[in-house]
Amino acid sequence: MSGQRTPAGGVKLSRRQAQIIEGIGRGNTYRALAEKLSISPATVAYHVGRLQLKLRTPTLPALVGLAIVSGILSSDQFPLELTGNLVVPDEFLADP
Repeated sequence: MSGQRTPAGGVKLSRRQAQIIEGIGRGNTYRALAEKLSISPATVAYHVGRLQLKLRTPTLPALVGLAIVSGILSSDQFPLELTGNLVVPDEFLADP
């Protein structure tokens, strides 16, 4: 077994989905994340719903938890603070 992680079930995320899951993982509200990304809160909710379907998670905490334990979200520190790095590695992106 190699040291390289593989995406959860071969899941690949779009850049927007990566931005959404990173923002949600940092604890942003839909409204705050929407403002940061210049989209509507409804669009954030849409992407969260698509992510939950794609990763088969019933709740937002389950989505973030699965993303962390499967390596989709990677952090350089825990607990995560504003100075911490929280990213979706390129290996999980559909269009690197």
